[in-house]
Amino acid sequence: MSSKASIAKLEESVMKLEAALNYYAELLSTKKASPSELEAINLKRRHLKKEILKLTLKNKKLLKALEEHFRPDPGSRLKGDVR
Repeated sequence: MSSKASIAKLEESVMKLEAALNYYAELLSTKKASPSELEAINLKRRHLKKEILKLTLKNKKLLKALEEHFRPDPGSRLKGDVR
C-alpha cells in the first residue's frame, strides 16, 4: 500500500470514529438512559477518543516520514535554484 493510500485510510478511519463519537454524544444528550447505559456509553466514547488519538498520531508520524523522505538534499540544488 502506498503512503498516500495509508494516509487516506487513516483519515477515513478517524472520520468514522468521529462519527461514532458524535452518535454517542447525541445519545447522551437526547436519550433518557439508565445509569448503567450511561456508563456503557461513556466507556465507549472514551475508547473511541483513544482510538482517534492513536490514529491521528500514527497519521502524523507517517506524514513526517514522508516529508523527510521527499525533502531535497541541501547539496543537490539545481543550477538556477534560488531557495
